[in-house]
Amino acid sequence: MIKPKVLGLSKALVKYYAMKKRTPISVTMQVSDKCNYSCSYCNVWKMHRKEMTTEQMFKIMDELKEIGMQRVGFTGGEPLLRKDIGQLIDHAHKLGIVTTLVTNGSLVEKRIHELKNLDILAPSLQGPEKVHDKQIKNGAYKNIINAIKIARENGIKVWNVVVLTKHNIDYVDFLLKKAEEMDFYLHFQPVFAYTLSGDVKDVMPPLDKYRNVIKRLIEEKKRHGNRINSSVACLKYHYNYPNYGKLRCYAGELYIWVDVDGKVYPCFGMIGKINAPNALDVGVKNAVNRTVRLACPGCFCHAYIEMNNMCSLNFGEMLNMAKIMRQ
Repeated sequence: MIKPKVLGLSKALVKYYAMKKRTPISVTMQVSDKCNYSCSYCNVWKMHRKEMTTEQMFKIMDELKEIGMQRVGFTGGEPLLRKDIGQLIDHAHKLGIVTTLVTNGSLVEKRIHELKNLDILAPSLQGPEKVHDKQIKNGAYKNIINAIKIARENGIKVWNVVVLTKHNIDYVDFLLKKAEEMDFYLHFQPVFAYTLSGDVKDVMPPLDKYRNVIKRLIEEKKRHGNRINSSVACLKYHYNYPNYGKLRCYAGELYIWVDVDGKVYPCFGMIGKINAPNALDVGVKNAVNRTVRLACPGCFCHAYIEMNNMCSLNFGEMLNMAKIMRQ
Protein backbone atom coordinates (compact mmCIF):
# COMPACT_ATOMS: atom_id res chain seq x y z
CA MET A 1 0.00 0.00 0.00
CA ILE A 2 2.74 2.43 0.94
CA LYS A 3 5.21 1.79 -1.90
CA PRO A 4 3.37 3.62 -4.73
CA LYS A 5 3.06 6.68 -2.48
CA VAL A 6 6.84 7.00 -2.17
CA LEU A 7 7.00 8.14 -5.81
CA GLY A 8 4.79 11.09 -4.90
CA LEU A 9 7.22 12.09 -2.15
CA SER A 10 10.12 12.00 -4.60
CA LYS A 11 8.28 14.03 -7.24
CA ALA A 12 7.25 16.67 -4.69
CA LEU A 13 10.85 17.05 -3.51
CA VAL A 14 12.08 17.48 -7.08
CA LYS A 15 9.36 20.07 -7.70
CA TYR A 16 10.44 22.03 -4.62
CA TYR A 17 14.04 22.26 -5.80
CA ALA A 18 12.96 23.16 -9.32
CA MET A 19 10.48 25.89 -8.36
CA LYS A 20 11.72 26.94 -4.89
CA LYS A 21 8.14 27.24 -3.64
CA ARG A 22 6.99 26.18 -0.21
CA THR A 23 5.73 22.63 -0.63
CA PRO A 24 4.51 20.98 2.59
CA ILE A 25 5.16 17.39 1.54
CA SER A 26 5.00 16.20 5.16
CA VAL A 27 2.25 17.48 7.45
CA THR A 28 1.55 16.71 11.09
CA MET A 29 -1.98 17.44 12.24
CA GLN A 30 -2.68 17.62 15.96
CA VAL A 31 -6.26 16.46 16.03
CA SER A 32 -6.89 16.75 19.78
CA ASP A 33 -5.40 17.86 23.09
CA LYS A 34 -7.32 15.15 24.92
CA CYS A 35 -5.37 12.21 26.31
CA ASN A 36 -6.18 9.36 28.68
CA TYR A 37 -2.54 9.33 29.87
CA SER A 38 -0.50 12.04 31.60
CA CYS A 39 3.13 11.34 30.72
CA SER A 40 5.67 13.25 32.82
CA TYR A 41 7.45 14.80 29.83
CA CYS A 42 4.31 15.98 28.00
CA ASN A 43 1.91 18.82 28.82
CA VAL A 44 -0.51 18.47 25.91
CA TRP A 45 -3.12 16.71 28.07
CA LYS A 46 -3.32 19.83 30.26
CA MET A 47 -4.58 21.92 27.32
CA HIS A 48 -8.28 22.15 26.48
CA ARG A 49 -8.57 23.87 23.11
CA LYS A 50 -11.53 23.58 20.78
CA GLU A 51 -10.96 20.99 18.05
CA MET A 52 -11.68 21.42 14.37
CA THR A 53 -14.73 19.62 13.00
CA THR A 54 -14.50 16.65 10.66
CA GLU A 55 -15.49 18.81 7.69
CA GLN A 56 -12.91 21.47 8.54
CA MET A 57 -10.17 18.86 8.68
CA PHE A 58 -11.30 17.36 5.37
CA LYS A 59 -11.11 20.82 3.78
CA ILE A 60 -7.63 21.49 5.15
CA MET A 61 -6.37 18.12 3.93
CA ASP A 62 -7.85 18.73 0.47
CA GLU A 63 -6.13 22.12 0.23
CA LEU A 64 -2.85 20.70 1.53
CA LYS A 65 -2.94 17.98 -1.11
CA GLU A 66 -3.40 20.63 -3.80
CA ILE A 67 -0.13 22.32 -2.79
CA GLY A 68 1.94 19.16 -2.45
CA MET A 69 1.17 17.18 0.72
CA GLN A 70 2.32 13.55 0.36
CA ARG A 71 2.20 12.42 3.99
CA VAL A 72 -0.05 13.29 6.91
CA GLY A 73 0.57 12.26 10.50
CA PHE A 74 -2.23 12.41 13.06
CA THR A 75 -1.13 13.15 16.61
CA GLY A 76 -2.49 14.46 19.89
CA GLY A 77 -3.08 14.11 22.78
CA GLU A 78 -4.37 10.67 21.93
CA PRO A 79 -5.83 10.82 18.40
CA LEU A 80 -7.91 7.68 18.92
CA LEU A 81 -10.06 9.64 21.39
CA ARG A 82 -11.53 11.48 18.39
CA LYS A 83 -14.73 9.77 17.29
CA ASP A 84 -14.03 10.58 13.64
CA ILE A 85 -10.40 9.43 13.47
CA GLY A 86 -11.32 6.58 11.13
CA GLN A 87 -13.00 9.05 8.76
CA LEU A 88 -9.93 11.29 8.81
CA ILE A 89 -7.64 8.37 7.97
CA ASP A 90 -9.96 7.18 5.20
CA HIS A 91 -10.12 10.67 3.69
CA ALA A 92 -6.33 10.99 3.67
CA HIS A 93 -6.07 7.53 2.11
CA LYS A 94 -8.42 8.57 -0.70
CA LEU A 95 -6.07 11.49 -1.40
CA GLY A 96 -3.34 8.93 -2.09
CA ILE A 97 -0.96 10.03 0.65
CA VAL A 98 1.00 8.20 3.34
CA THR A 99 -0.91 8.09 6.64
CA THR A 100 0.66 7.75 10.09
CA LEU A 101 -0.79 7.91 13.58
CA VAL A 102 0.93 8.47 16.93
CA THR A 103 -0.71 6.60 19.81
CA ASN A 104 -0.19 5.39 23.36
CA GLY A 105 -1.79 2.12 22.26
CA SER A 106 -4.61 2.01 24.79
CA LEU A 107 -7.45 2.23 22.24
CA VAL A 108 -5.99 0.40 19.24
CA GLU A 109 -7.81 -2.88 19.91
CA LYS A 110 -11.14 -1.11 20.37
CA ARG A 111 -10.80 0.88 17.14
CA ILE A 112 -8.71 -1.38 14.92
CA HIS A 113 -11.55 -1.68 12.38
CA GLU A 114 -11.19 2.07 11.73
CA LEU A 115 -7.46 1.80 11.01
CA LYS A 116 -7.69 -0.37 7.88
CA ASN A 117 -6.37 2.46 5.69
CA LEU A 118 -3.57 3.47 8.05
CA ASP A 119 -0.06 2.93 6.66
CA ILE A 120 2.03 3.33 9.82
CA LEU A 121 1.17 3.14 13.52
CA ALA A 122 3.64 5.00 15.76
CA PRO A 123 3.39 3.86 19.38
CA SER A 124 6.08 4.52 21.96
CA LEU A 125 7.15 1.37 23.80
CA GLN A 126 9.87 2.53 26.19
CA GLY A 127 11.24 -0.69 27.71
CA PRO A 128 10.20 -3.70 29.83
CA GLU A 129 6.98 -3.50 31.82
CA LYS A 130 8.40 -1.97 35.01
CA VAL A 131 10.28 0.68 33.02
CA HIS A 132 7.51 1.51 30.56
CA ASP A 133 4.89 1.80 33.29
CA LYS A 134 7.20 3.97 35.41
CA GLN A 135 7.77 6.30 32.47
CA ILE A 136 4.13 6.32 31.30
CA LYS A 137 1.55 4.87 33.75
CA ASN A 138 0.60 1.57 35.39
CA GLY A 139 -0.91 -0.83 32.88
CA ALA A 140 0.44 1.06 29.88
CA TYR A 141 2.88 -1.71 28.92
CA LYS A 142 0.20 -4.36 28.44
CA ASN A 143 -1.83 -1.91 26.35
CA ILE A 144 1.00 -1.00 24.02
CA ILE A 145 2.20 -4.58 23.54
CA ASN A 146 -1.36 -5.57 22.67
CA ALA A 147 -1.65 -2.62 20.28
CA ILE A 148 1.54 -3.60 18.42
CA LYS A 149 0.37 -7.23 18.19
CA ILE A 150 -3.05 -6.30 16.82
CA ALA A 151 -1.63 -3.77 14.36
CA ARG A 152 0.77 -6.34 12.91
CA GLU A 153 -1.98 -8.97 12.72
CA ASN A 154 -3.94 -6.48 10.62
CA GLY A 155 -1.06 -5.67 8.28
CA ILE A 156 -0.28 -2.22 9.68
CA LYS A 157 3.40 -1.27 9.85
CA VAL A 158 4.63 -0.28 13.31
CA TRP A 159 7.37 2.33 13.76
CA ASN A 160 8.00 2.65 17.48
CA VAL A 161 9.51 5.85 18.87
CA VAL A 162 11.90 5.30 21.79
CA VAL A 163 12.46 8.38 23.96
CA LEU A 164 15.75 7.75 25.75
CA THR A 165 15.67 8.75 29.42
CA LYS A 166 17.49 7.74 32.59
CA HIS A 167 14.79 5.12 33.14
CA ASN A 168 15.19 3.15 29.89
CA ILE A 169 18.77 3.87 28.78
CA ASP A 170 19.83 0.39 29.99
CA TYR A 171 17.11 -1.43 28.06
CA VAL A 172 17.93 -0.87 24.39
CA ASP A 173 18.75 -4.57 23.97
CA PHE A 174 15.30 -5.44 25.28
CA LEU A 175 13.69 -3.13 22.74
CA LEU A 176 15.74 -4.49 19.83
CA LYS A 177 14.83 -8.05 20.82
CA LYS A 178 11.16 -7.20 21.24
CA ALA A 179 11.11 -5.50 17.82
CA GLU A 180 12.53 -8.66 16.25
CA GLU A 181 10.05 -10.90 18.08
CA MET A 182 6.99 -8.82 17.20
CA ASP A 183 8.08 -7.55 13.77
CA PHE A 184 8.22 -3.80 14.26
CA TYR A 185 10.83 -1.06 13.84
CA LEU A 186 12.51 1.47 16.12
CA HIS A 187 13.31 5.17 15.98
CA PHE A 188 15.46 6.62 18.76
CA GLN A 189 15.68 10.13 20.18
CA PRO A 190 16.66 11.65 23.54
CA VAL A 191 14.13 13.29 25.81
CA PHE A 192 14.25 17.07 25.29
CA ALA A 193 12.35 20.17 26.31
CA TYR A 194 10.03 21.99 23.89
CA THR A 195 6.86 24.06 23.99
CA LEU A 196 4.49 21.17 24.70
CA SER A 197 6.76 19.17 26.99
CA GLY A 198 6.94 19.03 30.74
CA ASP A 199 10.13 19.52 32.75
CA VAL A 200 12.62 16.93 31.47
CA LYS A 201 15.66 17.70 33.62
CA ASP A 202 14.87 14.96 36.12
CA VAL A 203 14.60 12.26 33.44
CA MET A 204 17.57 13.11 31.22
CA PRO A 205 19.92 10.11 30.80
CA PRO A 206 23.54 10.21 32.08
CA LEU A 207 25.57 11.55 29.15
CA ASP A 208 28.33 8.95 29.23
CA LYS A 209 25.85 6.08 29.23
CA TYR A 210 23.67 7.80 26.62
CA ARG A 211 26.54 8.35 24.19
CA ASN A 212 27.71 4.77 24.57
CA VAL A 213 24.22 3.63 23.62
CA ILE A 214 24.07 5.90 20.57
CA LYS A 215 27.54 4.78 19.49
CA ARG A 216 26.44 1.17 19.74
CA LEU A 217 23.24 1.86 17.77
CA ILE A 218 25.33 3.44 15.01
CA GLU A 219 27.56 0.37 14.87
CA GLU A 220 24.53 -1.92 14.90
CA LYS A 221 22.87 0.09 12.12
CA LYS A 222 25.99 -0.10 9.95
CA ARG A 223 26.28 -3.87 10.44
CA HIS A 224 22.70 -4.67 9.50
CA GLY A 225 20.37 -2.73 11.81
CA ASN A 226 17.32 -4.58 10.55
CA ARG A 227 15.11 -3.18 13.30
CA ILE A 228 16.63 0.30 13.56
CA ASN A 229 14.81 2.80 11.35
CA SER A 230 16.87 5.76 12.56
CA SER A 231 19.47 6.71 9.95
CA VAL A 232 23.18 6.83 10.77
CA ALA A 233 23.08 10.59 10.08
CA CYS A 234 20.28 11.07 12.61
CA LEU A 235 22.00 8.94 15.24
CA LYS A 236 25.23 10.89 14.77
CA TYR A 237 23.30 14.11 15.31
CA HIS A 238 21.79 12.68 18.50
CA TYR A 239 25.24 11.66 19.75
CA ASN A 240 26.09 15.29 20.58
CA TYR A 241 23.06 15.69 22.87
CA PRO A 242 22.39 17.98 24.68
CA ASN A 243 24.37 20.15 22.24
CA TYR A 244 22.74 20.93 18.90
CA GLY A 245 24.55 20.21 15.66
CA LYS A 246 24.48 22.28 12.47
CA LEU A 247 21.66 21.22 10.20
CA ARG A 248 19.71 23.08 7.53
CA CYS A 249 16.11 23.33 8.71
CA TYR A 250 13.22 22.99 6.25
CA ALA A 251 10.42 23.62 8.75
CA GLY A 252 7.75 25.75 7.10
CA GLU A 253 9.15 24.99 3.65
CA LEU A 254 8.85 21.22 3.23
CA TYR A 255 7.03 20.23 6.39
CA ILE A 256 4.54 21.96 8.67
CA TRP A 257 2.46 21.49 11.81
CA VAL A 258 -1.29 22.12 11.72
CA ASP A 259 -2.44 22.71 15.26
CA VAL A 260 -5.66 21.50 16.84
CA ASP A 261 -7.41 24.81 16.11
CA GLY A 262 -6.23 25.18 12.49
CA LYS A 263 -3.21 27.39 13.08
CA VAL A 264 -0.23 26.59 10.87
CA TYR A 265 3.26 26.44 12.36
CA PRO A 266 6.58 25.50 10.76
CA CYS A 267 7.01 22.89 13.55
CA PHE A 268 5.76 22.20 17.06
CA GLY A 269 8.74 24.12 18.46
CA MET A 270 7.17 27.39 17.28
CA ILE A 271 3.87 26.89 19.11
CA GLY A 272 3.30 29.83 21.44
CA LYS A 273 6.28 31.71 20.00
CA ILE A 274 4.78 33.18 16.83
CA ASN A 275 1.46 34.68 15.80
CA ALA A 276 0.52 31.76 13.56
CA PRO A 277 -1.93 32.23 10.67
CA ASN A 278 -5.07 30.11 10.84
CA ALA A 279 -5.86 28.03 7.77
CA LEU A 280 -9.57 28.22 8.56
CA ASP A 281 -9.44 32.02 8.28
CA VAL A 282 -7.01 32.67 5.42
CA GLY A 283 -6.91 29.36 3.57
CA VAL A 284 -4.18 26.73 3.66
CA LYS A 285 -1.98 28.14 0.90
CA ASN A 286 -1.91 31.61 2.45
CA ALA A 287 -1.32 30.19 5.92
CA VAL A 288 1.63 28.11 4.70
CA ASN A 289 3.16 31.09 2.91
CA ARG A 290 2.67 33.40 5.88
CA THR A 291 3.98 31.16 8.65
CA VAL A 292 7.30 32.33 10.08
CA ARG A 293 10.13 30.27 11.54
CA LEU A 294 12.06 32.09 14.24
CA ALA A 295 15.74 31.39 14.69
CA CYS A 296 16.21 28.50 17.10
CA PRO A 297 19.26 26.55 18.31
CA GLY A 298 17.91 23.23 17.01
CA CYS A 299 15.94 20.27 18.30
CA PHE A 300 16.18 16.54 18.84
CA CYS A 301 12.90 15.44 17.25
CA HIS A 302 13.92 12.40 15.22
CA ALA A 303 11.30 13.03 12.53
CA TYR A 304 12.48 16.60 11.90
CA ILE A 305 16.15 15.59 11.83
CA GLU A 306 15.41 12.81 9.33
CA MET A 307 13.37 15.19 7.17
CA ASN A 308 16.05 17.88 7.24
CA ASN A 309 18.73 15.39 6.23
CA MET A 310 16.58 13.96 3.45
CA CYS A 311 15.61 17.39 2.13
CA SER A 312 19.30 18.37 2.16
CA LEU A 313 19.76 15.43 -0.23
CA ASN A 314 21.94 13.53 2.25
CA PHE A 315 22.68 10.36 0.25
CA GLY A 316 22.77 8.04 3.26
CA GLU A 317 19.51 9.48 4.56
CA MET A 318 17.81 9.03 1.21
CA LEU A 319 18.98 5.41 0.98
CA ASN A 320 17.72 4.79 4.51
CA MET A 321 14.35 6.37 3.70
CA ALA A 322 14.02 4.25 0.55
CA LYS A 323 14.83 1.14 2.58
CA ILE A 324 12.35 1.72 5.38
CA MET A 325 9.59 2.67 2.96
CA ARG A 326 10.02 -0.76 1.33
CA GLN A 327 9.49 -2.64 4.60
